[in-house]
Amino acid sequence: MANDFRSTSVILDSGSFYTKLDSTSTTPLEMPGIERAVMTAFGPAKVRYGQATGGAATRGQLFAYVAPVEITNLVSGSTTTAVDAALTADAYKYDVLVVKDVQASAGASPEGYCAPILSNTTTTIYLDPNNPLPAALAINDDVTIVSFSKAVASAAGMEVNAGFGIAAATIAQNYWGWWFFDGVCPYALYQSATALTADKALIAHTARVSISAASADQLLLGTTLGRLAWQNDTVDDVCAVKLWNLGQGRGVTA
Repeated sequence: MANDFRSTSVILDSGSFYTKLDSTSTTPLEMPGIERAVMTAFGPAKVRYGQATGGAATRGQLFAYVAPVEITNLVSGSTTTAVDAALTADAYKYDVLVVKDVQASAGASPEGYCAPILSNTTTTIYLDPNNPLPAALAINDDVTIVSFSKAVASAAGMEVNAGFGIAAATIAQNYWGWWFFDGVCPYALYQSATALTADKALIAHTARVSISAASADQLLLGTTLGRLAWQNDTVDDVCAVKLWNLGQGRGVTA
């Protein structure tokens, strides 16, 4: 594939990659969630580094941020730990813990605060001691786990602020790799047997993009490159796109 962008060099706005855009690995080789501006032979773009959770990503597939996880009624805690009865080991590594509700006193600290998660066992979440909560967690407190680096396949109707990006390579489940989230992506898989109308915005389909006839602003993800039309008989269901900063709020609904 002579014109495969992965074989081209890139010019970065801040230093160099530790990995190539087609890199995949079982453990992160870049800072989880890091975003970089790049210039490829196809044009300018931005890419983000993350983990494919809940299923593998095929090159060109559209992914979303994993949904926040609610944990209610903690067993106990401290300024650097949250204890629960049934966790999956290391499921929340690299995520952020947000304190949603303090049971002992309405609105009391550390309600509203957040802290980075370093690791977790089947019972305990360990927070970054350099960024502890201002007060200890306690029994029956409620927290939410939010991720900035983990992704799952998009669903139809995904809003732009939930978009993680388009996979730059085929990434196995739970492996780490790069996603395009802004600017030119030279390939994107689009809804099979669907024509893409010129000058119409793209919206999310199941792990793919599709075309919008009259969608709300918060659903619009970008356009085909050059705002070109595409027929519904493309064998590979692939087209070049220009993304509009996935993951950023625009016309966000409740």
